[in-house]
Amino acid sequence: FEKNKELINLSYLINLYFRWKWLIIISVLISLVYNVNKLRNAEYLYEVSMQVIAVTTFENNQFNTSRNSIANFLGVSSSQSNSNFSLYRSLVSSKIMAEKLTKSNEFLKVLLGSAWDEKNQIIISGPINFSTKVRNSIKKTMGIPVFYGKIEPKEYIHGFLKSISIIPQDNPNFLELKMETSSPKKGVFLLSTIHNETDTLLKERNLLRATNNLDFIKSKLSKVQQEDQRQTLISALSSQQNAIMSSSTDLPFVAEAFGSPSVSMNPVSPKPKLTLAFSIIFGLVFGLFVSPVLDFYFLYRKLKS
Repeated sequence: FEKNKELINLSYLINLYFRWKWLIIISVLISLVYNVNKLRNAEYLYEVSMQVIAVTTFENNQFNTSRNSIANFLGVSSSQSNSNFSLYRSLVSSKIMAEKLTKSNEFLKVLLGSAWDEKNQIIISGPINFSTKVRNSIKKTMGIPVFYGKIEPKEYIHGFLKSISIIPQDNPNFLELKMETSSPKKGVFLLSTIHNETDTLLKERNLLRATNNLDFIKSKLSKVQQEDQRQTLISALSSQQNAIMSSSTDLPFVAEAFGSPSVSMNPVSPKPKLTLAFSIIFGLVFGLFVSPVLDFYFLYRKLKS
């Protein structure tokens, strides 16, 4: 009985296909034409990636050691255990970096293109599309307020920074930055600028801290008379001077690019083969779903008449 039932179901599907094969073929063709047109007008995105490695220098190690020495000398425990490289990883997609990058007209021109008004320092919003106009009209009709907020450069850049993938590796002193863009040259520039500006920000931060520590140690040195404490301060003074020198060079301070940024040979999105395969499957499923409904509808009308 079960075998007969399976044969009946298979026979029904075969008959259904032959009765409505043109509908199924047309639905597949429509799906294909739609997706081919979509692929022709799509923006093809390339993957741009940059590998970054932590910079370990003798001066940086001395600087961290001296901070602990000062804290111990003053009777204050140092609870800061995160490395500068961890701070670099957090800063890459932060609002602090977004605010710093808003001061770079070159970065904004590359990122925004013609949408950036350098003279007025604003983002030029494009024309409102039809669907947005309809939604705003409905809101106004219902008495719901419509807000036309302007796009702040800082918020726009922050959104862009958050779209960059930060991929940690097995080695904690190594990570990879990735982004997708239609212009590989633009992507290389943006990633390189973000990396350099983040490293520069940390360099400036450490330079300021080392300078303040140096002034503090000098003031303490003029008051302390005990020889062992003076030796500790003199050692800390030397390490702070080394830290200032390492922060004053043009060399990478916290992180450096491990080679030049790489670009994928082919676009990573959209994927034509996958899109076309999906369009064929969708057309078949749609045709096979609609066919029984139409079959039942015409059968019902025939029986009714």
